[in-house]
Amino acid sequence: METLNQGLQTANAALLVVKEQAAAGNPTAIAADITRLKTIQARHSPEMDALCNAYRGEKLEKVATERKRDAARVALDAYRKTVFPTYEIAINEYLRKFGAGFRLAKVASSTTRAGSACTYSVAIGSDTIAIGGAVTPGVPSFSSTLSAGDRNTLALAFFFASLDRDPGLKDKVVVIDDPITSLDEHRHLTTVQEMGRLAQRAGQLIVLSHSKPSCANCGKAPINLSLVKR
Repeated sequence: METLNQGLQTANAALLVVKEQAAAGNPTAIAADITRLKTIQARHSPEMDALCNAYRGEKLEKVATERKRDAARVALDAYRKTVFPTYEIAINEYLRKFGAGFRLAKVASSTTRAGSACTYSVAIGSDTIAIGGAVTPGVPSFSSTLSAGDRNTLALAFFFASLDRDPGLKDKVVVIDDPITSLDEHRHLTTVQEMGRLAQRAGQLIVLSHSKPSCANCGKAPINLSLVKR
């Protein structure tokens, strides 16, 4: 009985220490510790381990994809630095042939959420007018500065310049819809001459126009002519 009594006294002392510690404890911290321990236990379950391995694999694939994206962006930037100035020179050369009183200026590449884009301005004498943007009364803008014939001339210059760089042009059918609208006599004649040269290089050229004589003089190359009646 004496030995048992001493054991109980020793146990009571240990229980008293535990009670004192529990009384001074933070229930919120204890609950957080329990949650953390349960999470660690669940983390090492077979189901969770498979999900974690899949997550790590997705992260590695993401890193590899981002590296490919960065490499493609570097290659795209290098390509744009070469191609955009070339296009600018080609377009301005066509504008010179058309006798346009303006040219392209400040051609620059940009990257948007939709992809690669290009910004440019039109230089008329000493004035430089940006394409797009809000129209301010009293301030020259693209819509108020260039006539319908000028805008059509600019579109033709872009079109012919892009075809010049198409390596598969000889196997393609090119369709031009009413290209001489609002053009003066010189630009009219230049357009006809350029269409004649284009007909020699393209697989086939189809011209939709209100002017039969203009399209008939595009050269000796095979041309499909379609008259559009109003």
